[in-house]
Amino acid sequence: MNERIGCVDTGRRLISECATWIKTPFFSEKENTVSAAEKKSALLAISNGANISPLGKAKYRVGRSVVHVRFCSQSKEAVDKFKFNINPNTLSADFELWVCGSASLYYLMPVSFLQGIYNDPSTYEDRHHPGIKVVSVDALSHTVTYASGGVNASLGKYLGAKI
Repeated sequence: MNERIGCVDTGRRLISECATWIKTPFFSEKENTVSAAEKKSALLAISNGANISPLGKAKYRVGRSVVHVRFCSQSKEAVDKFKFNINPNTLSADFELWVCGSASLYYLMPVSFLQGIYNDPSTYEDRHHPGIKVVSVDALSHTVTYASGGVNASLGKYLGAKI
């Protein structure tokens, strides 16, 4: 993190994007964590230079679109597997951004794709939170598994996508 200009350098940003970042901070000082930094970098990566502004805890306006952002850290036991959930807040955005371990590995999906998974009656449901569906991302095969029997969908076209 470069404290002087307030940007996380992903090697893919222009100085003008850093200036936009300074004018519209995404996260408060208390959210200065690894996950916040990775979300920030991923938002910049998908934005194509569009303005980014917060719309609450996990949603951002990127240009004219609303993006719901989730981060999952890497597990030592399964470095290529990441767990996410789909909930009503997810489905109220235009896009879902899953950041898998770092901003260099993310999937930007239209909510219509996730709506199909959410509405599938066989999708795993969180045992403790009705209405929340649980999925697993395999970053090696770029698939999301969401139902018993290994039912999955390809995430290939969403890998590294931009708004």
